[in-house]
Amino acid sequence: MSESVELELLINCTQATVVRFPWSADLNTTVIGDLNRTEVLDVLAEMITRSRGYVPKSADPLTLREFITECLFPTTKSPYELPWQLKTAWGVVFGAMLLVAITGNCIVLWIVLGKWIRSGDATDGRGVDPGSINLRVSRVQILERMHSN
Repeated sequence: MSESVELELLINCTQATVVRFPWSADLNTTVIGDLNRTEVLDVLAEMITRSRGYVPKSADPLTLREFITECLFPTTKSPYELPWQLKTAWGVVFGAMLLVAITGNCIVLWIVLGKWIRSGDATDGRGVDPGSINLRVSRVQILERMHSN
């Protein structure tokens, strides 16, 4: 274990481990408070060695090793981490939005392609092929033809 863990934190975590797992050490919490760093590390090593032969109860959420690790090096939760319920809700909202967008685009394509197929020629969708416009046709005739489709 590195020197980065302060002695006070080491002693407090060892005491908390003895309280949580009373079978793990022969010492009580007051004796552990008077030990130096090396002795506390020896006590922790003995506790971990004893835990290898211990069969945890099904109600124990943490093993001794996990408890010590979490006590000495607590995991910090990101403030931007969403709970799984919110992630699921946002996933459903996004999925619904995606479904509406895909459906809308398919309807638009169906309408546009239906008009293009019914017109019978390759026009620009307005019923007028720009390449075949007679230059003598008036602007009014072109507009009338575009609005009739």
